[in-house]
Amino acid sequence: MLAIQKGFTTNLIHRESPLSPLKTQSLDKFERLRSSIQRSMTKINQFNISATGDTQSQFITSSHGEYAMELYYGTPPVPQLGLIDTTSSFTMTQCHPIVNSYTHTHLHPIFNPLNSSTYKVQNCTSKTCKGHYKVIAFCGEKKPTCEFVTLNRVLFYASRGQVATETITFKSGNVKEISIPEFIFGCVHNNYLYEKIKNRNPNQIGLGRGSSSLISQLGSSFGGKFSYCFIPFFMEGNYTSKINFGNNAEVSGPGVISTPIFKKGPTSIIHYSLTLKGLTIEKTHIPFYSKFFRDSQSKDKGNMVVDTAMSLTYLPEDMFSIFKSALESIIKGEKIQDPNEYLNLCYKTDNNGADLNIPNITAHFVGGDLVLRPYNTFILSSDEVLCLAVAPLLGLPYGYLGNIAQMNFLVGYDIVGHKISFKPTDCTVEKQ
Repeated sequence: MLAIQKGFTTNLIHRESPLSPLKTQSLDKFERLRSSIQRSMTKINQFNISATGDTQSQFITSSHGEYAMELYYGTPPVPQLGLIDTTSSFTMTQCHPIVNSYTHTHLHPIFNPLNSSTYKVQNCTSKTCKGHYKVIAFCGEKKPTCEFVTLNRVLFYASRGQVATETITFKSGNVKEISIPEFIFGCVHNNYLYEKIKNRNPNQIGLGRGSSSLISQLGSSFGGKFSYCFIPFFMEGNYTSKINFGNNAEVSGPGVISTPIFKKGPTSIIHYSLTLKGLTIEKTHIPFYSKFFRDSQSKDKGNMVVDTAMSLTYLPEDMFSIFKSALESIIKGEKIQDPNEYLNLCYKTDNNGADLNIPNITAHFVGGDLVLRPYNTFILSSDEVLCLAVAPLLGLPYGYLGNIAQMNFLVGYDIVGHKISFKPTDCTVEKQ
């Protein structure tokens, strides 16, 4: 068993950051924000389709992701940049040979499994194939190898490849290299319709609750713990967000709140579902409410999914309507249409929103209250327009806590203790 004494920390780069190799060079910061919001909307539409159709479809959803992490594959190790996603338990990376090409530009060379001495394709009758991927894994057409497909039924693209095991390596400035043998992942060879999607990256690092996710495969050696700290979206300077594993992922000290992960319900198979009791804006309290909850025994439990790969926060549409009305009654400013026509409540601003006196919003979770600052709930859509970074979720009984709402919090996941902890933190500080 691998013994980790101190844990490790590595960088996360928002894909639209000025430091990111994934950003579209020709876009300004507001256009990059618009791209991030578009990806949120695409992902939430995919969840809508999943919720109203096949209940297993959550296993075959390929998402975009917003924060990139470097992971090394193979022996010798080859660096790859993957987008982390706490709502997915599937890790995959682009591999040679590529059957269908696409236009994405790679920071690193594409991984070639033929150059690795530790790469091993899984047989379709193996426990690895059947035990981890269920509906996305199947026998190859010509060989008895385990193959997979991830689908996006909103944009109609797919990735296909082989399920394999490989040695992965983490490189961090504060510890010696850490290698994990026989890591199960997807080696992508085919990308369908990617040529129609700008800046689409198939490399994904699944951090969900499923048995095949990165944190689950790391196992007890890392204590089942990871944490991250996202810097605010428009932060100037050479700052990067951080992700921590093992002992480095500890979240403790003044201001910490911990809330249990709900282990039953429609979102809890691979997702981190928390229970939100309600929201308070100044003196107005808004209980969590959705007319779509059908199970009286689990009513309102596990109603908020924590999602790193979605920028916006989503509330059930009926609760959102009350929430929006409460904000409109408190914020005294000139309402204006979102110039990008995506967001629901926008105001004209002359000073990056400081002139609007945006109130804090308290999210009441089981176990503690999370105080969301204005930068967690509102974003600049242009130099003169500030918009609400919360949107209505149509037809579903739960919501999503997006990454804007998580900025400047140290967010810690303990999958053994079944809890998530939040600590208000200046994420630009090197050591949290």
